[in-house]
Formats: sequence, structure tokens, C-alpha cells
Amino acid sequence: MHSLNNQFFIFSLITLLAITLTIANKHHNNHNNHHGATVSDISKGLAGWVQSYKEPKTDEEKELKVNSENSSTKHKESERSAPVEEEEEEEEEEPTCTIKVQKIETEELKECLQKTFEDSETFVCVCNSEYCDEVEPLGLLAKGKIIFYLTDKRKNRMKKVLKHFPFNKTDDNKLPTISIDSSTRFQTIIGFGGAFTDSVGLNLNSLSATTRESLIKNYFHPEEGIGYSIGRVPIASTDFSTREYSYVEQEGDFELKTFSLAKEDFEYKASFEIPYIKMANRYRIGQPFRLLAAPWASPGWMKTNGRMNGDGELKGDLNGPYYHSYAKYLKKFFDEYHANGIDFWALTIQNQPESGLEKDFPFQTMFMSNRTQRFFDEYHANGIDFWALTIQNQPESGLEKDFPFQTMFMSNRTQREFAKQLLLPLFQKSEYTVNLKLIAFDDVREHLVVSASEIFDKQTHSSLSKKSFEQTNTFLDQLLPLVPDFVIDGFLNYQNEVEIKNPIDGIGVHWYVLDKIEDQSKIHELYKDKFIISTEACTGFDITADFGPRIGNWTRGWMYGHDILHNLRNWAIGWIDWNICLNMEGGPNWVNNIVDAPILVDGKKDEFYKQPMFYFIGHFSKFIPPGSVRINSSLFNNLSNYSTNLLNKIDHVAFVTPRGDKIIVLINPNEEIIELNIKDIVEDREMKVELEPNSIMTAIWN
Repeated sequence: MHSLNNQFFIFSLITLLAITLTIANKHHNNHNNHHGATVSDISKGLAGWVQSYKEPKTDEEKELKVNSENSSTKHKESERSAPVEEEEEEEEEEPTCTIKVQKIETEELKECLQKTFEDSETFVCVCNSEYCDEVEPLGLLAKGKIIFYLTDKRKNRMKKVLKHFPFNKTDDNKLPTISIDSSTRFQTIIGFGGAFTDSVGLNLNSLSATTRESLIKNYFHPEEGIGYSIGRVPIASTDFSTREYSYVEQEGDFELKTFSLAKEDFEYKASFEIPYIKMANRYRIGQPFRLLAAPWASPGWMKTNGRMNGDGELKGDLNGPYYHSYAKYLKKFFDEYHANGIDFWALTIQNQPESGLEKDFPFQTMFMSNRTQRFFDEYHANGIDFWALTIQNQPESGLEKDFPFQTMFMSNRTQREFAKQLLLPLFQKSEYTVNLKLIAFDDVREHLVVSASEIFDKQTHSSLSKKSFEQTNTFLDQLLPLVPDFVIDGFLNYQNEVEIKNPIDGIGVHWYVLDKIEDQSKIHELYKDKFIISTEACTGFDITADFGPRIGNWTRGWMYGHDILHNLRNWAIGWIDWNICLNMEGGPNWVNNIVDAPILVDGKKDEFYKQPMFYFIGHFSKFIPPGSVRINSSLFNNLSNYSTNLLNKIDHVAFVTPRGDKIIVLINPNEEIIELNIKDIVEDREMKVELEPNSIMTAIWN
């Protein structure tokens, strides 16, 4: 208080001097016209100095200043600012609160620039080099406050609303109630993300530097974007490339002397000049950023069909030169990326391995049995390390005769043995791969239960070769009624495997079979030390129905939200989208396998469009940071007037964040408003909320 009194005395003295000089100025104007600085000039200078003296210097003084100016409009502004302890501020007796100061002009929040296309279900939000909508920051949560973010089909995109969260019960006990119990906890979340395909890089390149930076920031920045924390990186080409390529095109080069990252790696994925992965990491502003690598196929000359696309598996057996060379090929990838400053968190051994059994699969694929899977060396050499590896993307795609793009079959047993016998010894030689997570399966959930039992079972439940797989496939189908016993046997064998620890850390799943998601909970109960992660999703993939982009499609946004939410309710530790952006045609894709994406890019106009899918993802990724833990949430009807069918469509999932905030995400796909109570059992708080028709809402409180 003494310093404040001194400040007030000095301020009064200077003000008195300024007034005296102003009066004196009236008598000396004529004399000062030709003699340099006037008394008026001095007066103005002093007045300016006084004003600058009054400006707050510390954050506390600035807060006092803003509170003093806005006290009369506090209620009007409450929905546009982070919650503050209003009662405590009113008790402040600091003299500075009574001083009138100049109002600080704050930049108005940029709202969605809406655009509706022909046949759109709803609008998209337009972004360009000069404008892009923003989500109002969460800020610090005050005790007793709850913040809602709302997206609906009609008009809102992550609109922020602040309310009081009372300790007492609501008046209407007949409303449905969602009870949140933070004392019951489940899995820890590592995050959400999308893939850096060649097509993504091409589309980013079509934008100006400012616009492409805005797009990356919209995804990865935790405050100014939706907080993506995972990036999936294909090893060599996929269908979302403009050509079919590997890193060793020279047939018979088992020593990988001709290994070289492709131009696509430098121009689209991890370039020094256009570092999109590094740019994403920079926008994480020091927060966790994990990279997941996944191969679609080995070099064509290593496969039984002689090319990357179509049905086929690696030639020979695990002890032969092809498997050994392919293991070195994967390791080499990580070395090269590391040399370019990028390290990885994980590797999926094979993407969609069963597609490799399709004879004429049109793009890159390879069969790799669930027991088998020098890329890493090369990426490590380029300074990029990975968090995890999926041993083979969709390995069963390699069994499909007409599979149109890159694939390779790898059975469940082969994925495991490939990882154990060949990959682990190589990865343990480098500090940037020694802790790399290995992810198997990486395919649609249709075969999840059986595949997991084979991956984690010491005994052989599937053959190592494509031929014997085809011979036993019909027999296995006849055994489906016995699957529960089969799975239990696999589990017991897994538990008894003590001589060599199973090298597989987790299971990757794709969403293209939208049911059977509860199978993930079955897998968790059997193998609790193994994680589950959703590694790929997209809409518009079904060529028999709704093919390609449908700009402004609300239903596809709901499909994303529904899938993310139920993955989280069934033990997934993260959720990864497919391409983070595509062009207006859903590509480029070298076999015309066009699909949709949360962001579509119009390079000619230097703008991009954020679709409903983007905002549905954001309701999870922005508010459920890495380290969050799922907590229990349950819906009770309480004899309400709502039909069971109506309430069964309400989706919900709850979390507690590392800083202690509690979060619930609610989805209402119905065409009417749903009123319900949110009840925090531990804190004994309860309030009534309204879920808008066709909406998703995230609520956060402390």
C-alpha cells in the first residue's frame, strides 16, 4: 500500500504540473511560434508521459485495469473470455481500480467464414492467406465454472459458452442423467492425428506459404488449432502417391547399396525446404508429438508377384535373404529420417496384410502372416525418429486377388516372428529405434479377435505361407463357432510364453468395418499389457455407394465422432485419421482410389475448406491432451419422457486431463433437442444441459 500511495502522490504532482503548464500556454502562444518547442508541446509530452505512467506494467496490473474498465459489462463479456474469479476481484481494494485508464482494444475472435456448396448438407469454413476462423481458447478454469464448446449442423463451429456449475441438484429429477465418476479410471490417451501421405504434401505445395502454414497450425497447434499430437508416415509409396516406388529399385540388391529415400520424402514429407513434419512438430510448442511409420509393401522384386501392388508376400522364409534384407530395409528408413532430424515412436509391421492375398490388388500391398514383418536407418540419417512401427499395413490385403494398389500379405504368426527374430535385434543397435513400439494387425476389426490370439499365442494357429493359408481358410471358417475357446487357448499360451517376451506392443485397427468395435474390449481383457490404437479412417471409400469427397457432409462428421468416441470407450489409446488434406477431387491417387478428408484444398484459389469432420475430431483432440485418462460415464433414463431409442443414440465419453480438468464429449444425432443432467459424482455437482439437434458438445470443468 505504501508503494501505491507514493505512486498516487507522484501522479498527482505531475498532473498538477501539466495543468499549470497548460494554463501558462495560453499566455505564451504568440512568443513561442518561432522559438522551437512550445509550452503546449511540453504539456502534451507530459500528458503523454502521464498516460504511459498510468499504463499497467505487470500482468496483475493489466488484469486490474481490464477488470476496472469492464466491470459494468462483465456479464455481456463472460461468454467471450476465460472464466475468472469474479467475487474475489470485487473485493480488491487497490486504489488503481478507481483510476480511469485508456481501454485496451482486443482483436475480435475470427468466426467461421461460411460457404455452402451445391448438394451440401451444411456449410464449410473457408481459410486463406488472410483469414481463418479461430476457436476461443479454453484458458484457466475457475472452481464452480463449466465451459461448453458446441458444434451443430445449423450454425455453430466450436462455439464457447461459460456457465456456473452448482453444487446443488437440478430441479428436474426426471431428466435423463449422465453420471461422471472420476474415481473409476481406464486407459491413458496418447493423442489424435493424421497421415502425411505424398498426396498431402502435393496439396500443401499447391498453397502459398502462409496458407499452408495456417493449415498445419489448424491441425497441430494445441491452442490455435485442434491439437493433433500424432503423425502417421507411410514407408515409401501408397495409393495416395502419384506413382509406385520403393527405396531400393535395383533387383537383387540384398545389401541395400542403392537404398535412397525418394523425392517424395524430401518434397512432401520431411524436406529441409518444405518440412511439413517438422512444421507440425514446431506447432506442438514443446508438447508431445509422436510419429508412427507403416509400410504398404516391400520393393516389388522382394515379393512373390514381382511388384508392389497386387497379391503377394515376401519370397522365401524367415531365414532367407528376402526377409533379412527387408528387415534391414525398414531399419534403414529410420536411419535416414533420423539424419534429417525426425525420430519415430512406433512402427506398424504391415498395413492391411490380408489385402496381399488379393490377386490383382491395384496398389501397393503385401501379405505378411501375423507372425512375420532398413527404412528406419535412412529416416534416422535425416534426423527423424519414430515412436512406433506397424509391422505391415493391412497385411491381409495381400491375399486379395484383385487388390488394386500397394499391399503385401503377412500372416499373424509371421508378423510376430519377423518382429522377434529380425526386427528387434536390428532396432536394439540404435538409440533412436531401441524403444520403438511395434504394432501388429493394422487391419479392419473383422478379424481382430482371431488375429490377436494368433499374434499373442506361442503356438501356431496360422500357416507361414499363402498356399497353406488358402487351404486352411475354409476349415477355419467352419471353426468360427469355437472361437471363444480358441481365443482362450491362445491367451493361455500367451501367458505361458516366458522364455522370450512377445515383441508386439500393441494392436492397430482400421475403421472400414464399422461394427465389432466391442471386440477391442475383449482383446484388452485378455492382453491387458498390450495397447490398442485406431490407425486409419476415412469416408468416401465405398465405390458401390458414396464414393469420393462430399463437401459439407454433416453425416460423415457424425460418423467420425461416433467412431472416435466408441474407440475411446473400448480401450483405444489414440485415433489417427487418414490424409490430413486432399484436393477437391479426393486425391491425387495413382489408382483413382479417391476418398474424402476433413480438409479439402483448392490450390487454384489458395484456400482450404474445413469440413464438419474436422470439427468433430477437434471436439476430442483439442480438449483431451496426451496423458488424459478416461473415466467412467453412464447414462440413466430416470423415467424421462424420451424414448429408449432416442436416448440410445446419445453418445458420451469422459476424461480427466493432466492438469485436473474433467471433460465429457456428448453427441446428439437426433433431430430434436435433448435435455439431460450432467452429474459429477465425486464433486457432488449437477446441472441441466440442452443438447442441440445434430450436434456435438464438449464440456470442461475443474
